[in-house]
Amino acid sequence: MKKWIRWQGLGAFVIVMIIVFGFWYLFIDGIIERAIEKQATQAVGAKVELESADLTLFPAGLNVSHLQLTNPDDPMKNAVEISRINLSLEVAHLLHRKIIIKEVVLDGIQLNTPRKTSGALVSRAPAPLVSKKEPKKGPQEKITFPAFSVPDVTEILKREELESLKLVKSLQGDIRKEKDTWRMRLNELPDRKKFDGYRSRIQQLKKKKKKPFGGLLGAAGDIAAIKKDIETDLNRIKQARQGLDRTLTSLKGKYDQAKKSPLKDVERLKKKYSLSAQGIANMSGLLFGSRIDDWTQKAVTWYERLKPLLEGSAKKQKHGGLDTPMRGKGVYTRFKEKEPLPDFLIRTMSAQLQIEAGDLAGNIKDITNRQDILGIPLTFLFSGENMNGLASLNFSGALDHINASRSKDTVNFTVQGFNVRDIVLSKGGQLPITLNNAAVDLELKALIRGDTIAANLITKLGSVSIATGAKDTGGAVMSSIASALSTVSRFTLKAYITGTLGEYTTTLDSDLDDVLKNAADKAVGRQAVQLEGDLKKAIFATVDGPLGQAKESLGGFDGISGELAQRGKLGNSLMKDLRLPF
Repeated sequence: MKKWIRWQGLGAFVIVMIIVFGFWYLFIDGIIERAIEKQATQAVGAKVELESADLTLFPAGLNVSHLQLTNPDDPMKNAVEISRINLSLEVAHLLHRKIIIKEVVLDGIQLNTPRKTSGALVSRAPAPLVSKKEPKKGPQEKITFPAFSVPDVTEILKREELESLKLVKSLQGDIRKEKDTWRMRLNELPDRKKFDGYRSRIQQLKKKKKKPFGGLLGAAGDIAAIKKDIETDLNRIKQARQGLDRTLTSLKGKYDQAKKSPLKDVERLKKKYSLSAQGIANMSGLLFGSRIDDWTQKAVTWYERLKPLLEGSAKKQKHGGLDTPMRGKGVYTRFKEKEPLPDFLIRTMSAQLQIEAGDLAGNIKDITNRQDILGIPLTFLFSGENMNGLASLNFSGALDHINASRSKDTVNFTVQGFNVRDIVLSKGGQLPITLNNAAVDLELKALIRGDTIAANLITKLGSVSIATGAKDTGGAVMSSIASALSTVSRFTLKAYITGTLGEYTTTLDSDLDDVLKNAADKAVGRQAVQLEGDLKKAIFATVDGPLGQAKESLGGFDGISGELAQRGKLGNSLMKDLRLPF
C-alpha cells in the first residue's frame, strides 16, 4: 500500500515552522522596533524612541506604543510624543516590493513635551537648513523707545558728527586749493612787465615813423606782429577770467549749500533723538514683530526639515544620486503600470492631537516621497470645536510636489474665539506692557512656490484689556501712550510675509498704531519744537565761525580777479596805441 504522507518529512517541516514562528514570536518585534528607531532617527536628524512595536500577520499591520521624537534644538524636550500608532498594510502589494499602508491611526499626540533624559545624538550632523535669516531676539523683550524727554544738546553734539561742519571744512579746503592754483596760473599769464616790453617796442616803431617811406613800410610789418602777440595774450587773459568766473560760481554754490546744511543737521538729529510720529507708528512692530518673526522662523525651519521627505527620492534620481547604478550592479527598471504606485505610500493617516485647549482631530492623505509617481499631492485637514477657551480651530492645506521644480504648498489656518490672558508684550524698560485679556480671531493663508513664500495673517482682538507700567519719569509722551493703551478695547493686526525661505521680510500693520499716534502726537510735537530750537542754536553756533571764515576766504579771489582785469586793461590800451594813423 502506497504511503501518502512521509512522516519524517512532515516532522521536519513542523520543526522548521516551529523554529520560524518561535523566532518570529521572540525576536521580530524587537528587530522592527530597533529598525524603526534607527531609520526614523536618520530621517529626521533627531533621536526617535519607541516603548514597543508589535507586528501582526492576520490582519497585516503594526502597533507601536509611546513614540518620542526629540526636538533637535532642545534635546530635553520632545517635538512630538505619540501614545499609540496602529497601521494596516495592503498585503497584495508586498509581492511587488511596495509598502502600501491603507490607514494609520495616531492617538494621544502631544507637542513640546518634557523628556526625562536628553535625546541629543552623539554625532548628529546639523539639520539641513536653507534659511539664512539671522534669528531675532525672542518675544517679550524690553521695548526701547526714542527719548521721552528733550535730550541734552551738548551731549548730542559730543556723540554726533555734524555733516554741515564737514561740508564747511571741505569748502575751506577747496578754496585754499583753488587760490594756490590761480596764484600759480597768474605767474604763467602775461604780466605788467611783458606789456611794458610791448610798449617799448611800440615806442621804437614811432621813431621809425619819422624816417623815409621805406622805414614806414618796415614798421607796418612790425606793428602787425606786435598786434598779433598782444591779441594772443589778451585771449589768454580773457580765458583765464572766464575760468576764474566758473571757479567762483562753483565755490559760491558750495558755499550756499554749506550755508543751508545746518538745517539738515537739525532735522536729522531731531528725528533721531525725539519721538517722532513715525516712531509711534511702529508700535505694533515693537510689540508683536519679534514674536511673529520667531513663530515664522520655527515654521520655516520645520518645513525645510520635512521638505526632503516629500521629494527626496525623485530629487536624488534627477541629479543622478540614489538611482544611479554602480558598475556591475545593474539598474532597477520601473515598467509602466496601469495604476502606478510608489514604493511607499500611506493612503490615510488619522490623528488626534492633544493641545492645552482640548483635542484636535483630523487626517492626512496620500503620504509618499514619490508624488511624481502617484500624481496626487498630500492633503491634510484638522479641526476642533467648543474647546476650552477656544470656539473653533481649522488647519488645512495641500503639499504639491508632483513636479519638484514647480512645487506648490498651501496652508490655511483659522481660529475663532481664542481667549488669551496675561500675555507679556514688553517685560520692562521704559514701558512694560501686559495684555491682560483678549478674544482673538485669527486667519492665516500661506503659499510657498519653490523657495518663495507669501503669507497673510489677519488677527482681530476684541474685549481687550491692556495694563502698562509706565513710570512717572516718562514725561508727557509716556503718559499719553500709557493712557491710550489703557483705553484700547479692540484692534486688528495684519502681518505680511514675503520673500524666500532663506531671506524673507515681515511687514506689520495695525490700527493700534493710529490710536497711539493720535494720542501722543501733541506731546511729541511740543518736544520736537523744543529740541529743534535747542539744536538750531547749538549747531549754528558751531558752524557760523568756520562758515564766516570760508566767506572771507572767498573774498580773497577779488584780488586775483582785479589783477586779471588790470592786465586786460594794459593790453587793450596798447591795442589802441597801435591803431592807424600811428
